[in-house]
Amino acid sequence: MRRIHVIGPPGSGKTTLAQRLASSLKLSYYELDYIAWEKGYPGTERPLDARLRDIHLIATQPSWVTEGIFLDWTGELLHEADYIVWLDVPMRLALKHALSRRLRSDFVGGMSPPTSLLKQCAFLMYLVRYYYSRKHTETRWFTAHCLAAYEHKLARCRSLPEIGMFLKSIIEQYQMEQ
Repeated sequence: MRRIHVIGPPGSGKTTLAQRLASSLKLSYYELDYIAWEKGYPGTERPLDARLRDIHLIATQPSWVTEGIFLDWTGELLHEADYIVWLDVPMRLALKHALSRRLRSDFVGGMSPPTSLLKQCAFLMYLVRYYYSRKHTETRWFTAHCLAAYEHKLARCRSLPEIGMFLKSIIEQYQMEQ
């Protein structure tokens, strides 16, 4: 049985890691943005009861990989996960990845809709708030507080090499169990 939840700020590599884990281990993959928001990107938030219902449907499955930044309504996933991977990368790395992804999306097209300069600035403020605020739920401080209860199954990756080492170790462990 494999249940893995990946959490971290925008640009930390959550989606890339979660997709690689799901693909390598042949597990179902769920991006929580599609549960949180109508059409999968920030704008209109889905009702809490709909999000909790979807989370319950995922959490009760025997195996899965989920990823997202959300903590206030994903407690069932955290509880049921065999592994929780926190991508606690430096802000400069997350900012570099998030900005390059957004620029690629604007010019090439991608999952995120093209955004205005005003929305880009709002996103930058969101990222700064994640790293430095203690007043919101989607912050580094709040994440550390919440995940302390799951220390026994938490992998905290603070750099790209640590993320790579985690991926390699979990794949090797899974192969040994087969």
